[in-house]
Amino acid sequence: MREGAVSKGLINDLSVINITFICTGNTCRSPMAQWFCQKYLSEKFGCDIDGTELMGYKVRSAGVMAMGQMPASKEVIEIFENKGIDVSSHLSRQADAALLEESDFLFVMNGSHRDMIIAMCPEASNRCLLLDDDRDVPDPIGQGMRIYNACAEHIEEAVKERLCEILK
Repeated sequence: MREGAVSKGLINDLSVINITFICTGNTCRSPMAQWFCQKYLSEKFGCDIDGTELMGYKVRSAGVMAMGQMPASKEVIEIFENKGIDVSSHLSRQADAALLEESDFLFVMNGSHRDMIIAMCPEASNRCLLLDDDRDVPDPIGQGMRIYNACAEHIEEAVKERLCEILK
């Protein structure tokens, strides 16, 4: 009927599930995971990719060694262009304590990323998981489209599995 001691905005912020994907430089693997996650959620909820936050899911990506606002790699841009998704506006982001603290789920590409995240934010240890429990997601940087496509397939499958766990 009317706002009380807790504002509508705060309630909305607290009800959003924050999912963050982390790799090294935030130009290849974690952005791919972010966009596959948003794509999957948008299909599940029947909204566009930008509408996933309105459905209660904020999806981001970052890098443990990201260098100031770099674009996604040209290979990643091409992979998503072929899927009808424009990712050309992506700019890399450094993982920081604030991002880690507000994330409900942190998915990393390998064990060293997990170690770095936990060193930065020890209280995130129970929320920081390998994207693929069975194996690392290798970095495709500098290895050509065949490797990027294989990496994208690996990430897409792992994201779907993780989202099935979250959406139970």
